[in-house]
Amino acid sequence: MFSRINSRSDLWVKCTNRENIILFLVFLFPLAGAFVRHWISDLFALLFLLSLFLFRKGYKNKFKKEEILFLSGFFAYFAIFIITSLVNGWGEEQTVWLLLELRFLAVIPIYIMLRNVRHVGQALLWGIIFGLILTFAWSIFELYIMDSESYTKLAAELNPEKRRLNGVYSVLFIGPYILLLSAFVIPGSKLLPILEKYKWLIILLLLAGFFMVAKSGARNAYLGLLVVSVVTSFYYYNSRRIIISSLVVLILCLGAWNFSDTVRTRINVGINQFENYMSEEDHVSLKHSGGSIGKRLELWRAAGILFKDNPIFGIGRGNFNVELRKLVDKGLINPAVKEYSQPHNVFLEVAVSRGTLGLIVLLWVLYYPLYFFIKTRQPSPHTALFGILHILVITVISLTEAATFIKGNFVATYLIFLSVFYLWHVENLYSKNNYGELAS
Repeated sequence: MFSRINSRSDLWVKCTNRENIILFLVFLFPLAGAFVRHWISDLFALLFLLSLFLFRKGYKNKFKKEEILFLSGFFAYFAIFIITSLVNGWGEEQTVWLLLELRFLAVIPIYIMLRNVRHVGQALLWGIIFGLILTFAWSIFELYIMDSESYTKLAAELNPEKRRLNGVYSVLFIGPYILLLSAFVIPGSKLLPILEKYKWLIILLLLAGFFMVAKSGARNAYLGLLVVSVVTSFYYYNSRRIIISSLVVLILCLGAWNFSDTVRTRINVGINQFENYMSEEDHVSLKHSGGSIGKRLELWRAAGILFKDNPIFGIGRGNFNVELRKLVDKGLINPAVKEYSQPHNVFLEVAVSRGTLGLIVLLWVLYYPLYFFIKTRQPSPHTALFGILHILVITVISLTEAATFIKGNFVATYLIFLSVFYLWHVENLYSKNNYGELAS
């Protein structure tokens, strides 16, 4: 019912040279994105350029209805960007953002190219496993071997004496990125014979992922880790195993709380900042302005005001800071957040910049695939879980960050992972008439 990764010949020898190039690029994609600058964006660009070159070759088989709905969402998301930008007045900001928004169009020919290649899902899965291993090696170097001067240059905003895992971008990227890689270990083990045979490798990979997420200090990644653990446990295990796995996760969380200053400090600070903000009656005052939680909550309040005033077409992509400053000048929003260019929440960002139309399309882009994975999980449970976990992690991260849809590395990771998991799942559903039997 679902593809398994067998011996070496399955992945490489039976493929053409052109297919091997594509498989190699897909394998490389998740390998070093957290610690090599521009790795993800450059590989996305290479895949896109290669897809344009091969587009004249056409595509195999007729597109399934599910694929058309899937790809149409990306086209609609880009189209809404164009429409709302024109309605609100196209300017320099919109021209700058155009390059990033084009990724939602670029993924369409990439998907068409990938569906012509055998074993593309397996190639990505191997890349995820090796990517987790290499990122763990980097984390040991950064946390315990790198000299203080180099670490300060790498993470100027962090205390070199109390190091957090930063990577080449920030804790806000590396924490969620590692969480994504780690989330696929258990469903991946069902398809990788080496992990299925040597179960201690699964434990080591999960512990490495847990360690890196903890040391990143990214609170949204902590929440995402709990979501992944709960969903995976209920997805695979019976009542007894659910209890056992829940106890293991609880023990790991308590251990991280007791023995990791990073985890304990980040959670305590977040709780205190939230309580301080909520205790203030006058949110425009400066009393609550310190701290990332208070600022996020104030940005969300500002986004609510802007959306209420511009409910249909929003204010246009890239105009948030301009409109935010107007609210600050009117005394409606705390001045501490006036430098921010987005509200640190994907749903609010899209609602404000693209209005109700944009929000509807965003929900389509995110949750039509989730609905499809859940609805069709029985014929191919492991590929379905890849997609389910990917979308759930992106959702959790998006609650406190808009970066998942407005930062190049996040966008490229979201699009490539989702596309590969989706086409892998569709292929498995339609092989051996699995999907036909399900539909009937």
